[in-house]
Amino acid sequence: MLLDTVFLILVALLPGLSALAYFIKTKKTNLVLLLLGGGGWLIALLARTPILYALSNTIERTAYLVVASYSAGLFEES
Repeated sequence: MLLDTVFLILVALLPGLSALAYFIKTKKTNLVLLLLGGGGWLIALLARTPILYALSNTIERTAYLVVASYSAGLFEES
């Protein structure tokens, strides 16, 4: 079970990490931009987590998925 989870996480992360390695190799200034983008994504994830956690037991699953989708767009694009 744990090995399956680790494998799925690696499958999700490897394309992004390989693109990161490529862009850092081509220009060193891209490192700052890539770190800012990744940091912004992480802040957006951490900002919406308490909201989704609070709603997880109060609304039905379909409404929860809609709120999760809209909050992802709201937090990540602003």
